[in-house]
Amino acid sequence: EEIAPPQPPSPERGAAIFQENCASCHGSRGDGQGPDSARLDPKPANFTDSAFMRGETPNDFFHVITLGKRGSAMPAWGDVLSLQERWDVLSFVWGRAHDTAQLAEGQGIYLSQCASCHGRAGDGKGPYASNLLTPAPSFTQPAVLGRRTDTELVDVVRDGVAGTAMPAFRNLGDDQRWKVVAFLRALSLGGPEGGNGTNADGGSGNSFSTQAVMTPSVPSAPMKICFK
Repeated sequence: EEIAPPQPPSPERGAAIFQENCASCHGSRGDGQGPDSARLDPKPANFTDSAFMRGETPNDFFHVITLGKRGSAMPAWGDVLSLQERWDVLSFVWGRAHDTAQLAEGQGIYLSQCASCHGRAGDGKGPYASNLLTPAPSFTQPAVLGRRTDTELVDVVRDGVAGTAMPAFRNLGDDQRWKVVAFLRALSLGGPEGGNGTNADGGSGNSFSTQAVMTPSVPSAPMKICFK
């Protein structure tokens, strides 16, 4: 089966799907504390646990949603939800581990450190991109980062990529690397509307919108690359 969604995932659409089909076990906030969770063994996954989420990949989540999980109460949704709907709910679920403040901080780090090559919208079209010997990847599609865990992406930010223009960002602290990776992941999954800033019923609350991310109204901070 082709697993790439026909359109960018929408955490807002995914929130509605999640509340209707998943919240009874996983809880309205995705914390694994739904009304049916008490009778389940093993317990439903807690998507608000950042340590757990850092070791998972979107592709793995997609396959679990599609095929279910043997030995658990997780059913297969492949015949119930369309390909697009599965990615929509996945994008909402992935945002449970981060709140709006964390994503906003990650956005600021991205704009100052990464946008000169990868573009303000994460599309690989930054002002330096045309001069690079190795193209800067776009982060606007799930497939680009879908097979990598957040832990692996943090390692890339810290160590760089040999044979490319991607430098090692040793100038960033561990907390900063995690936040910029969280923002990159949100970009790849349709935007940060699915973050923990959402309401308990899955609404987008005060979370900043994709439009705010794609064309951020921030001062023109210096865009730089650190090769140290």
